[in-house]
Amino acid sequence: MDWYLFSILVFVLFFASLIYKDRKNIEIKAVLFIRKTKRGVELLDRIARASPRFWKIFGSVGVIVCFGGMLYGFNYLLTSLLKPSGMPTLSLVIPFPSKEPAFGYGYIGVPFWYFILGVMSLIFVHEGLHGVIARAEKIKIKSVGLLLLLVIPGAFVEPDEKQLKKANWKTKLRIYAAGSFANFLLAGIITLLLTFVITPVFLMDCVGYRGYVNASHYGEKIYPAQAANMTEPIISIDGERVKSVEDLSRILSEKKPGDVVMIETYSKIYNITLAKNPDDPNKGFIGIYGVYDAHVIKKNYTGISHDVIKFIVELLSWMWMLNVGVGLVNIFPIKPLDGGLMVEALCEKFAPRYKKVVVNGLSLGFILLIVCNFVIGFIA
Repeated sequence: MDWYLFSILVFVLFFASLIYKDRKNIEIKAVLFIRKTKRGVELLDRIARASPRFWKIFGSVGVIVCFGGMLYGFNYLLTSLLKPSGMPTLSLVIPFPSKEPAFGYGYIGVPFWYFILGVMSLIFVHEGLHGVIARAEKIKIKSVGLLLLLVIPGAFVEPDEKQLKKANWKTKLRIYAAGSFANFLLAGIITLLLTFVITPVFLMDCVGYRGYVNASHYGEKIYPAQAANMTEPIISIDGERVKSVEDLSRILSEKKPGDVVMIETYSKIYNITLAKNPDDPNKGFIGIYGVYDAHVIKKNYTGISHDVIKFIVELLSWMWMLNVGVGLVNIFPIKPLDGGLMVEALCEKFAPRYKKVVVNGLSLGFILLIVCNFVIGFIA
């Protein structure tokens, strides 16, 4: 029996039973199940009342960070469009019914439980901070709630829309920016935890990669890494430790196309014949993209301890990716995303006559950028 799939089935049946039991209080919209409640509103009030001044400063910093993130997102999308490569620029993140991730052009399949726990973490801080900042700004919270989109759990905070509409532009900016800023902060905490606590004790340095370069983009059939089905981080090449991206680049720069190299990953050793590097035909190439400094569990940890450490490290890594990714996409200036609402609030103050033109123009422009990047990812 596949226990992983069985656990997913139990999860689905559990939520189905909860929905059936509480069906009178649940609003159903196609495949979306919504349950509103007043529980949690008082907690948001208490947190906001603890230090209203702190939360105003917090919200203002969040506005600056999110506008910076908006500019970064625009630069990233535009640069990727103007300088296309054989690597997908954007990927749709979906839950995947397997212990191992799945990567393809245009999508990333996240192991189901990492996806569920990661989404729960990002929604908890995202919606929670929206609510806290709203209360610190004297905006009433009508309800909080839980939702389920098929098997994907979620949550929301429902502010008083009339009060929010009448609020000044600074208040709106703080509230709209709070969610993504909270996601970035959680990602920062995860980074510190992985860097200064988990990595020194349990892990060893290596080089990871996000996928395979599309060989057809460069007139080749397939590159060596994909042909060998190499999926794990690289630990050594020809017996020389690979601790960083710089190590990998240096070692490969000394190799030539046609050289046979022994690549050690965590659990396997591959004998790979190097291809030509598209950027320099005199250098060897294994055909991976998105290389980054990574870590794997030290081999002296075995059995249950290895599995526990692996689960924690991978969960934190996926949580980091989901919080950064969702936080960044959410501040794209596309209405009704928070980024679009931030631009609208700014226009209401400084350019009310051109509000619709600016908001609709930016929304359409960013949507076109995203679509073009997705298309290039599929056809490159």
